[in-house]
Amino acid sequence: MNKPDFKWRLSNQYCSVEIERHGGNFTSFTLNDSGINPLSFRMQRPASPAYENESEFFTGHFLCAGRWGDPSSGEQAKSILKHGDISTIEWKLISETKSFLSMTCTSHRESISVKREITLDSNSTCFLVEETFTNIGNLSRLFNLVQHPTIAMPFLNNSTIVDCNASDGFRNLGDNLSKTSTICWPHGLNENGQKVNISIPQHACSGVYSFTVDKHSKLGWITAYSQDHNLLLAYIWQRKNFPWINMWIHFENNMIKYRGLEFGTTCIHQPYKEIFENNLWKILEENTCLLLDAGEKTNSQYIAFIIPIAGVFKGVKEISLHKDGFEIEENLTSNKFLLQSTLNLT
Repeated sequence: MNKPDFKWRLSNQYCSVEIERHGGNFTSFTLNDSGINPLSFRMQRPASPAYENESEFFTGHFLCAGRWGDPSSGEQAKSILKHGDISTIEWKLISETKSFLSMTCTSHRESISVKREITLDSNSTCFLVEETFTNIGNLSRLFNLVQHPTIAMPFLNNSTIVDCNASDGFRNLGDNLSKTSTICWPHGLNENGQKVNISIPQHACSGVYSFTVDKHSKLGWITAYSQDHNLLLAYIWQRKNFPWINMWIHFENNMIKYRGLEFGTTCIHQPYKEIFENNLWKILEENTCLLLDAGEKTNSQYIAFIIPIAGVFKGVKEISLHKDGFEIEENLTSNKFLLQSTLNLT
């Protein structure tokens, strides 16, 4: 069955953002005068009978809703998909203007419905996303939500700098995570147990690294800066909604190919059965699951922006709310940049 090749597009005089109708994925976020798209990621999904004969892909910034990671063997037999199936479903339009989009979709496999509203600032290069998830089933259910922005070439290469306000974490090895060694951002342990700087890795260190957002901050944030293109991509959210940052790093032939700038409600890249059997409901004093009662809703927001930064830039030390927008402080210097915006997190 062929799917419609159709995207919604929001734009202003500075930037544009594109969202796939099939899957609801953000697949392009560009400045009008550069055309460099950080969200160019595209990777084929694992084979599954649920896809029948169709090719399915993870693309751009996609949504992991209901779960993060692989389903259990029993769930797989019932056609439950890795990361859930929200990003494989046709979304329906509620309303649309040049700078606003309201859309919805329903996953009957996950018993979850989603309503999303996207507002593009009319005078800036940022957009606000508000999402409401409802358990449409008759029973309470375990629930996790991870935003999965993923950067790729040409924006991403071995010199791209990723920063965030993470603190303690661990390498997601898939075994009993309660016994893994604790690490502290920006460092991680590779598969050989060696310490690596995952902000700008100099050697192959493929894996998933999970961290708590700084407990002293009300906000969580993550940025990626392309030194080749003098371009900064950023995401900001309220820590109470998303207390975890998960870094997926994928190398091929000693060259970095993909980076997941993930943030969400969990750090466990495993089925709920594994969480239960290994008693992993809380790690580093943070919950690893939500529980949605029948009919219950959960709401969250985040803001994304993209800005050019000329000259030598050493990455981001801090992002903070400012009365006129967002203030960006540079690493190792006292330089500060203000992105003016009328958007805010509530």
